Amino acid sequence: MGRRRSEWSTWQSDKYATLDRFVAHTQADDWEGTAAAEEDVSGDGISRLMHQRGLLNPDKDFVAAVSLHLTAEGRKPRTCSLTAYVAARPKKTPWAAVVSNQRSPLHVREVEIEDLSLGDFFCLFKRSNIVLTRNHCNLIGRPFIITSG
Repeated sequence: MGRRRSEWSTWQSDKYATLDRFVAHTQADDWEGTAAAEEDVSGDGISRLMHQRGLLNPDKDFVAAVSLHLTAEGRKPRTCSLTAYVAARPKKTPWAAVVSNQRSPLHVREVEIEDLSLGDFFCLFKRSNIVLTRNHCNLIGRPFIITSG
């Protein structure tokens, strides 16, 4: 699978990549938005799923980011692919300090998670919310009035 615009861009050399544009995009970008999710009750559903599938060792790795990509044909979903970006869990330094240090590159491996339905994806979280707005409406921070009917 090739790189999508939402994922990696080149930074200074082929040796490094950056997630400075880790923002969702589609081919036409008719709708844009944000997403948020809460961990499931156990603490990390994605890590648990990846561990069960032999894709992650929770004692050595942690999931730094995920990217969900959906395509549809007509009104039927065609593909649902999930890419996880996995980093090594630091041995001595608290991992949050390592992740938040933007001066040094975070070494991650890209892991494709296959055979995952959209429902299965959302069940990895306790709560999730996706907000989409029509492109170029500039609604974030813009006053608006909700009228009835």
